[in-house]
Amino acid sequence: MKSLFISILLLAVPSFALAIDKEEALYYADWIDTIQDNNLTLSKAFINENPSKALLYISQAIVNTENNFLKAKCYIQKGIIYNYSYLNKSDSALQNLIAARDIYLENDIRTFQARHGLEADGVIGKRSFQALNRTAEHRVDQLKLSLERGRWLMRDLNEDFILVNIAGARAYLVRADGTLWTTRSITGSQYRKTPVFRDKIKYMEFNPTWTVPRSIFLKDKLAKIRQDPVYLERNNYVVKQSNGDLISPKLVNWSSPNPNVTLMQKPGPNNALGLVKFMFPNQYAVYLHDTNDKSLFNRNQRNLSSGCVRLEYPFELAMLLMEDDPDWSFKRMQAILDSKKTTRINLLKPIPVLLTYWTSWVEENQVHFREDIYDRDTVILNALKNK
Repeated sequence: MKSLFISILLLAVPSFALAIDKEEALYYADWIDTIQDNNLTLSKAFINENPSKALLYISQAIVNTENNFLKAKCYIQKGIIYNYSYLNKSDSALQNLIAARDIYLENDIRTFQARHGLEADGVIGKRSFQALNRTAEHRVDQLKLSLERGRWLMRDLNEDFILVNIAGARAYLVRADGTLWTTRSITGSQYRKTPVFRDKIKYMEFNPTWTVPRSIFLKDKLAKIRQDPVYLERNNYVVKQSNGDLISPKLVNWSSPNPNVTLMQKPGPNNALGLVKFMFPNQYAVYLHDTNDKSLFNRNQRNLSSGCVRLEYPFELAMLLMEDDPDWSFKRMQAILDSKKTTRINLLKPIPVLLTYWTSWVEENQVHFREDIYDRDTVILNALKNK
């Protein structure tokens, strides 16, 4: 795990292979100021000579002075293309510059957006603009916080473990030999946060039932039941009394602000937990599970759940967790699913699961950043600075 953190630190430091030195960079920075003063003599000559090289040199100049490559290209886009649109529209140099700008700028914007969990459409909207304006100091602070949060939960990890990054909405299976499996996940919303803690997954449950938590029953389900007389039947719910006995929905006073009953959803493809859940009994009543709505994984912002963690590919994880069991196979798993009976399968060895909150991390040799959706970074950062 030390190598992971070292990678985070190394990848966090910007490095640019510049073809110009500091003095030359300052010269081109001054040149930009000259252009803005509407003195186009030198600039247009240079652009006519080599528009692509002009674009690159100006970018590098601003990188050397402001250390922000993408902002530099946005600067060029606004400063040359928009502010000097009175240049001859048929001027081939201008057209070449526009083409070069489009290629360089749009590709870099898409890459930037993907690394920041944004829609990679190449368009600088409100959220992309906000991410672009984060300072280098802010990004370094995010890396510090991820290292600190890793220190909390990642001690003595010399075996396989599962890690859920709540802020990044991804889950990972990390092997002791360093190999990695990952999948997109859906984690708790800003108002129903997924807790940060460490535990051990002990068993899986196929074809699970779902007992609706009291908070969800009162905040979400009760209104739907009142509005739709067949909501419970259509979604495969049964109603239980406080002693656990079933009761007909027709005998319940649903107009009461707090009916003294519990909802349980029976196993099936429409079950909110999907067809499998991974259990590590805990005080928060959260776990990892499948879902009946796969479309939500296509969203870039996936902090949408009521606290539990939904996995895009839970059956892949189930097979990986059981691969050392000679009695386990895909065929056996499928037979259990086809039975439609709730079935508990114990792991040969419980595996650590870490639910953590990283607003920065490294994946596929790239540093990723996310917004602090739970508003937790500032408090921890202040505590670190006051040590």
